[in-house]
Amino acid sequence: DERYNDEVDRITGYMTSSLLCMPVRNSDSDIVAVVQVINKSNDLKFTKEDEKLLSAYLSYCGIAINNAQIFEAYSLEYERNKHLLEVVHDLFEEQTSLEEVISKIMQRAQFLLKCERCSVLLKAEPGEEKTFGKVFDLAYPLTNRTSSNHSALRRRQQFSRAKLEAGCARFRSNSAPCCTFPCLDPTTDLRVGNKLAELVLRTEETINIADAYSDPRFDKERDVLSGFHTRSILCKPIRNRYGQIIGVAEIINRIDGLPFDEHDEQLFEAFTIFCGLGINNAQLYEEVALSSARQTVALEVGTWRGKLSLSR
Repeated sequence: DERYNDEVDRITGYMTSSLLCMPVRNSDSDIVAVVQVINKSNDLKFTKEDEKLLSAYLSYCGIAINNAQIFEAYSLEYERNKHLLEVVHDLFEEQTSLEEVISKIMQRAQFLLKCERCSVLLKAEPGEEKTFGKVFDLAYPLTNRTSSNHSALRRRQQFSRAKLEAGCARFRSNSAPCCTFPCLDPTTDLRVGNKLAELVLRTEETINIADAYSDPRFDKERDVLSGFHTRSILCKPIRNRYGQIIGVAEIINRIDGLPFDEHDEQLFEAFTIFCGLGINNAQLYEEVALSSARQTVALEVGTWRGKLSLSR
């Protein structure tokens, strides 16, 4: 039969004499899989009765596969929602330090979205020449070295996942430091600039790039200076409670090597909403603390001057 490809037999040494191949359909009659049965016993050929029997059996298989897929999707959504609740808890538990809040943001983003690098760029104050006033950047080690060895890549990905899990467990503990992983030099982003982040800030739209080096919007000079190799990028604006953009969040390179998909965008969207609220609250707290410190200094100076005038 010219439809059969004997390449597998030549590689494995197996001899295929007869074959019955049928699709597996779900409850909506969509094909979800294909089943092959090979070599009927006693060197017989598959008959019409065999086809009917296999078709009846596969109808139940299709239902089972569909149910398993639905359960898997539900479980994934449940885990994502649970992690988002943990994000809310972490962000609003610590609001006295902007650096602490953003450190938690980046660690959570890397854990939730399984990416190699995360950046948060806060919009500069009015009147400043630069676009971003503060840049925070976090990258896990050993997640971005190229290798032609597939097994080495797999070991590196497993190591990266372990680091992500360990990082999340560490910053759940109140006694553990918030940021325990090395950060890339943020001055690189300030010196070179970040064209993608600036574009997101200007257009207020999400940018999802599957292949950075083939997209003209990506600036390769950042990779040249940092030594990091960017494959895919997901970049979103961060808004405060009034809907005003206060910064941009970036995640780079999914650990599994795939580009960021629609589910990643949805999760990152929910994540940036909570992050915007947390950052806004931390900024307000810092402003209040600074104002209180100024008032305290002014009061102390006034008291000192009053005592000095009385002593005269």
